[in-house]
Formats: sequence, structure tokens, C-alpha cells
Amino acid sequence: MNKKIIGFGLILIAIGLIGAIAFRGDLLNGGGNPENSKIAFDKKWDFSANQLKDIKLQGNSEDFDVTFVVSKNGSNSIEMDGDTYQENIDLIQSTGIRDGEFNINLTNKKPNIQFFTIGNFKNNKINVTVTMADLNQLEEIDIETSSGSIKGKNLIARDIDVKSSSGDIRLDGVRGQEIEFKATSGNIIASKVEGVLSAEGSSGNIEIDGVTHDAKIKNSSGNVTLEQKKSANADIKLSSGDAKVIIPKDFAGSFDLKTSSGDTSYPNTSNSSPEVIKVQASSGNITIKQ
Repeated sequence: MNKKIIGFGLILIAIGLIGAIAFRGDLLNGGGNPENSKIAFDKKWDFSANQLKDIKLQGNSEDFDVTFVVSKNGSNSIEMDGDTYQENIDLIQSTGIRDGEFNINLTNKKPNIQFFTIGNFKNNKINVTVTMADLNQLEEIDIETSSGSIKGKNLIARDIDVKSSSGDIRLDGVRGQEIEFKATSGNIIASKVEGVLSAEGSSGNIEIDGVTHDAKIKNSSGNVTLEQKKSANADIKLSSGDAKVIIPKDFAGSFDLKTSSGDTSYPNTSNSSPEVIKVQASSGNITIKQ
């Protein structure tokens, strides 16, 4: 009797597995609903010189990859491509440059109700290529996503603001008067950062190099690494993690280092210039290298 019960149970398990595999395959293709399927798209906007002043990109579960390129023939354009849902594509297709602003806001779209949509857990991939004869004409670059990563290259504007609630921020080449990075849950990694910097993280590491101006960095849980290209002030606060600051060889300022639980290490300087490297850590080591 027990053998029959066990055999019957195994048959039911096998049927269940076959059904689950078939169901998962259907979900990977959008659950049979075209509205839940991701579609490849490509859209390009041409614009005249000095027409574009601000670029704003906002998303929910979008991975943004934004690159700025100097035009070889004097033309100016924005091109977006990737894969996302039809509702997003319709919004993107209807967007243009209005009053000097290019604004893509994907946060207001109505969410599709999907149960067990395994294939759709992957974020929407959005590539943005901005080609301009003069990359120095922008006043603002604002990129923000709630649950996705942000990559950027050659970001140049008066004000630059990059934020991700849940995802990494990775930037190569950032220049502006005021620069702000913020990641609630994810790493911030940026190189060649030229401008007054403010960076904040809650859970993740912060690594920034090539810094030319004053920097203010706050991190709740994670390490902080700051490499200065030119001597400047730095104000770093972290609750749990190590702090490392690499200063230029000609740095002649002073240090204000405090840690409740950890070691401090720093080189001798002449203290003949006004720059101050200030680091406060609740639990972690502080290292200054020259």
C-alpha cells in the first residue's frame, strides 16, 4: 500500500514539474501577454546648436547607460535604444526637446500586474548617446532610477545629479560646478571627477578618483576611497567602514581624523596651506596616503 502511495506521489510531483517548466517558459515570453513583453527600440532626435540645455532621465526599474560624445561633423543628436515595454516606448517616442529640456520620465507609467513573471525580473536596459558639437553648453544633467544601475561617460554640465535608490552608479569623466551622487543601496564608483562634489551612500562602497575640488562624502555602511588630483578640502563621515584618502604629492594642508574604533595613519605635511582633510568614522580605520 505504501509503495502505491509513494508511486502515486512521485507521479504527481513529475506532473507538477512538467507544468512548472511549461509555465515558466510562457512567463519568460511575457506570460502570453504582449503588454508584458519587452521590445527592442531605437529612437533618434536631431537638434540645433544651443537648443539643448537640460537632460533629465528618470526611471523605475531601468538600467541607464549614458554616454556623451563630441560630434565629428558639427551635428547634434540624442539617440536612445534598448529593450523595454511598449508603454515605455510610446512615451519615449512622443518625447522631444521642449524649452531647452529633454525629459524622459518613466516613473509615472502604470505598473503591469504580473504574477510570478520570472523573466521580467530583469531590469529594462536603456542606452542613451548624446552627440554634441560643444559638450560644454549643458546647464543640467539629472539621472535617477529607483531600482536600477546607472553608467555614464563624459558627463559635462553646470549641475550634475546622479541618484539610484537600489543599484550601482559607475561614472567615467564628470565635470561641473556642482556634482552630486547618491546611492541608497549600491556602490558609487566614479573617476575623473572635476567640480565641487557631494556624495552619499547608505549601503555600499564609495570610490572616487581624479577629484579636483572640495569633496563632501557621507556613507552609513561601506568603505570610502577618495583620490585627489589636486589639493582640496575633504569632509568624510562614515558609520561602519574604512576610509582611505590619497592626496597629491604637493599637499601641504592639515588633517582632522577621528575614529571611535580603529586606527589612523597619515603622512607628515608642512601645514602651510589652508586645505583640511577631515574624516570621522564610528567604526573603521582611517588611512591617508601621499
